[in-house]
Parts: sequence; C-alpha cells; structure tokens
Amino acid sequence: MNISIASGKGGTGKTTVAVNLAHVWANDPQCRIHLVDCDVEAPNDHLFLDVSAAETRAVTLPKPVIDESKCTACGKCAKACNYNALTVVTKHVLLFEELCHSCNVCSYVCPENAISYAPIEIGKIHNVTQGLPFVLSWGELAIGQVQAPDIIRELRNELEPDTINILDSSPGCGCAVRETLAGADVVILVTEPTPFGLNDLRLAAELSLQLGLPTGIIINRSDGCDKIIEDFSRESGVPILGRIPFARKYAETYSKGKILAEQYPEIETIMRDLCKKIQALAKTVPPKQSFLFKSQTEIGSGKFVSAEPRDDMQQTVVISGKGGTGKTTICASLAALRPGNVFFDADVDASNLPILLKGERIATRKFTSGAKAFIDYDKCIECGNCARSCRFRAIRKHEDGSYHIAPEACEGCGFCELICPVKAIEPRPADTGCLHLSESKYGKLSHAFLNIGEENSGKLVTEVSNLALTTLAAEKASHILGDGSPGTGCPVIAAMTGCNLAVAVTEPTVSGVHDLKRALKLAAHFDITSCVIINKADINIEQTNEIKDFCSEHKIEVIGEVPFDEAVGQALKEGKHLLDVSPCPARTAIENISKQLELKFNI
Repeated sequence: MNISIASGKGGTGKTTVAVNLAHVWANDPQCRIHLVDCDVEAPNDHLFLDVSAAETRAVTLPKPVIDESKCTACGKCAKACNYNALTVVTKHVLLFEELCHSCNVCSYVCPENAISYAPIEIGKIHNVTQGLPFVLSWGELAIGQVQAPDIIRELRNELEPDTINILDSSPGCGCAVRETLAGADVVILVTEPTPFGLNDLRLAAELSLQLGLPTGIIINRSDGCDKIIEDFSRESGVPILGRIPFARKYAETYSKGKILAEQYPEIETIMRDLCKKIQALAKTVPPKQSFLFKSQTEIGSGKFVSAEPRDDMQQTVVISGKGGTGKTTICASLAALRPGNVFFDADVDASNLPILLKGERIATRKFTSGAKAFIDYDKCIECGNCARSCRFRAIRKHEDGSYHIAPEACEGCGFCELICPVKAIEPRPADTGCLHLSESKYGKLSHAFLNIGEENSGKLVTEVSNLALTTLAAEKASHILGDGSPGTGCPVIAAMTGCNLAVAVTEPTVSGVHDLKRALKLAAHFDITSCVIINKADINIEQTNEIKDFCSEHKIEVIGEVPFDEAVGQALKEGKHLLDVSPCPARTAIENISKQLELKFNI
C-alpha cells in the first residue's frame, strides 16, 4: 500500500506525521514499512533518525554535449528547444544546463549530428536498510537544479508492492507533488486550523481528488476550535482522521530532532489510531467534487500597467529553504512597515501573502506556458514511436491498442510531434495558471495561481516578479519586497533572480538549520547577499547558537530573533499579521528587525 502525506503548504507538520506514523506502524511485526522522503528540495525525515548506515547513489540525466568540430551554429537546436536551454551566441551554441529537460529534441533536429549526451548529476538518493525499524529512503536535489520530479520518479521505482510505503511529499500542489501522489492508495493531508491552512487544504484536496485518490485530513496544532476545517470536511466529504494538539513541548521536542511518539504516549495513541483509519480509508471511494473558491479568471476588471524598470529599483525576497518557519508572517509584517512599496508572492502553488495583506484583485490575466501534445486519431496509425520516445512517460498504450497522452504528465517538449511519421500529433497552448495584481492598504501586490498539478511554476514566478517590477516603475516607488516559495528549486531561483538581498527566515530546529544551509548555499550560488532572521529563537537555544555560529563563520548577518509567542498563533487564526495585533514580544522583535534592515541594507 502506498500512502502519500501531503499538505498544500509547508510547516503544517507533514514530516512530523510521516516520521511518527512510520515509527509506530513499524511496531506491527506483520508489516514491512518503507518511509520515503520525496521532498527532495528540503528533505528532513532523515534528520530524526540514525542514518549512519546510509548508502548513497547519484541520480543523473543525459544532458547535451556540443561537438564544436561538427556544429555549424545553424540554430535549429535552439529554435526547437521549448525550454530555452540552448541559444546561439557569436556562432557558438550555449547550453543552460539547469533549464535542460533531457528530452532529446536538440539531438534529433541537429542536421550535423553534432549533439550527443553525457550523464550529469542532478541529485542523490540515500537508502538505509539496516539499523532502523523500517527502510528509509530520501532524495536530494542538487543546488541550482530544477528537475525534482526526476528524482522523485527514481525514489518511486524503489517501492515494493508488499510493503507499506509512506511517501512524505513536498509542499504545494505542483508537479513534484503530483509525481509523489501518482499511484497512491491513500492521501493524508496535514493542515492547521487557520485561514491559510484552509486555503492550502482546499488546493491539496483538489489535486488528490482530481487523481481519484481516497483522501483524509489530519489537523495539527489543534486547540479544539477547528471549526473552519470541520466545515470543509463536511462540505467536501473528506474525513478528518485525527488531531494533534497544540503544545509548546511538542515544538521543543521536534526542535531537538526527537520522535514525538517516543516521548509522548498520547502521540503514539494518535498514530496507532491513524494506522487503522488509513487502512479503512483505502477501501473507500473518494468524493467527486471541486473545491476551488471561485474562477481564477473572472476576478478583477482592471488592466496591468506597463513601464520600464529603473536603475534605482531594489528588490528583496524572503526565503526559508523549507515551509513553516514563519516566512510569510514575517514578510507580511515587514510589508506593513513599508507602505507605498510594491510586494509579490512567489509561492504560486499556495499564495498566502494576499490573505494576510488583505489584497483585493484589480487585474487578472491567464498565464500560458508551453504547450500540451494532442493526438489526431483520424491520422494516428498506432505505431508507438511517440510512446517509446517520450522520456516523461506521458504517452501510454491502452488495451485497445490506441495511444493516449496524459496531459498532467506532458511537459510540452514537442519530441512526439517531431517523431510522428504521419504528423498525427499537434501542440496546443497550455493555460497553466493566472497572474493577479491586487491592491492592499500597504501598496500593490503581484501574485499568481498555478493550476492544480501543473509544472512551469518557475516561469510563472518570473511573471510575478516582472509584474512587480513594472508596477513599481509605474507607481514611482523604489523597493519591492517578495515572499519566496519554500524549498530551493525553480520557483525560489526565479524569485531570487535579480534581487539585491535574500532574507532567510529559519527556526532553531534540526530541520530548520539543515534547510537554512541549503537556502544560503543557493543564494551564494547566484552571488546574492543574504541575511538571517531566527524565528521562535527561544525554543532551542543550542540550535539558535549553532545558527549564529554558522552565519558568523560565513560572514552572514543575523539581523534579529523572534521569540516563540502564542500571540502569533492567535493572529494567524484570525488571518492577521503582527502589525495588526496588540503589542507583543514577537511584534516588537519584527519592528526591531525592520529597523536593522533599513540601517544595514537600506531597505
């Protein structure tokens, strides 16, 4: 049985549920458990376990190699590449390796046979088969690489049918999550009882139910007042399978890298009950409903402004490396302290900044990226060339001998169209999301919605950033503040492109420290100045000091610490940022951080 743990957003407790569920279920001697961490941009499961016996192997993809002695710089390869990974400059073909999807189109169209392929490492897979009560696997995407689904496919190839496979998904609802959910018997959605939790739960439920998967809900950080999630459960028919209470002691134990079920009998009981409910849920038929709030294309009648960016513009992006560190809360609070500027939300999978800033949409346009392939069955001769050549396994043969394209798996490379002997395949433009411009009382806000399960989120984030730039120019303002997405993949890279400063928000936990280092490494990879904010700094002083030591060693400024403050949780339940609530320790800390940003970085 394959069980996927997903969340729609980071920081809901997805990793906590996955690790504790595997730990408790492994106590059943009749069950073989395999925990698989598919959050390859920021894998955390292994941080809670003894992985000294881990075995590691590289994941490679074939990337083009240009033979300069044969290449005539005709440009056919660059013209055929739908990912803009090739370009011709001064009679030389240049490859942007990170953009290449290894689709083979460039080699196929080259008239001089000047393009061959060589394996390039895009990440690693780690396995622990001894020393733990279950098998553990996790993937790790190399810094600067963007092809997370390829590593997830490699992880899924290791699943065994007679094993209970628990797959810990990445946050969001994009292509990486869709790849993790493929073939699942049950999906467990971890949420929290806040407006953001509900927003992202709706999106995640939309994806899992689109795939026809039995789906259940776990409410984390429950204080017993979970009405908004309970209402959604009744509306959607997606059952609530359990609740994990809110308690500071759980946060402190998590921060030390310990398994909650080992420390607290009540958590073990919750997980044992969840095991039974998952097995029962797997035998059910999921409801057939759609839960998106309203059409993403019918809101806002205004027009997008157009203006040329100016040299004096500055752009800051708040990043985290993982979800749940408080990135959006801090970003919204900083925005409230900078009225009159322009803001953007790069988390196009699950945009939450507009909720906190209470933005009202004033303009919307569809986002079309690439194309999806379609088969003309009047022409198709069922030769199978397309299916054999598709690296993404998007073309599948049905029992009647016909071939069908799975649109959710098609990445629009165009190879099937080129290789079809009877020209039975044609590309059609793909509407993959919507771009929005909103008005808040603090200033204009650029954000977007990526259609459920779609890829190309990096391209949509670029559109969000570009809209912020043109809006800034038209508004005569001078600064942009952006809320980045979690992880270190293509959306984060797109959000950081062109920015002057990356503000990394972390927390003093084993996972927070691990993911902070990856986020800062990404900023350094692109030569971007960075600084750090430590959220919930007092829940683990030892980890807080480790963060400070690391930053000092790498000459990175720690510009402030935010204490653990229950007022923050209450504010989030009410859909507020910290400048919207009465003075409290966390609010005071944010105000001081804002002054430090202005003093040390002039923002």
